[in-house]
Amino acid sequence: MGDLYFPISKSRLKYWFQFILFVLMVIFIYQSVGLTYTILLVGFLTWNLYVFFKKTPKLYSLAWLDKNIWTFEYIDGVVTKEVCSILDHQLYFAFCFAKKEKWSTQIVWRDQLTGKDYKKMKILAKIYGKSLN
Repeated sequence: MGDLYFPISKSRLKYWFQFILFVLMVIFIYQSVGLTYTILLVGFLTWNLYVFFKKTPKLYSLAWLDKNIWTFEYIDGVVTKEVCSILDHQLYFAFCFAKKEKWSTQIVWRDQLTGKDYKKMKILAKIYGKSLN
């Protein structure tokens, strides 16, 4: 496979996807409980999303070291983790970790990878997606 280092860029797809889901939730909430409760719930959901995005570590790069050992470079340091599977969901790749940690999965969105890196990741997901255990 050659170079299995993947630099990660900022994702716009992640925010658009979650914004669309948020708008759909607001529409369904408005139809079921009315305007007053909708405003309260929208405020609560917005605050929860803000807290979630602040706590999520920023990923800068990832690299495949061995059969199931990957290195993830975050804003606060480099972490080596054992990946038990890589799931390809077309819009994003989900890395499932063997040990249940605070973040038991890592999502890498399609637009965070270059075209060449995206193709490499799709091949890795096909080859090793179910056979890493």
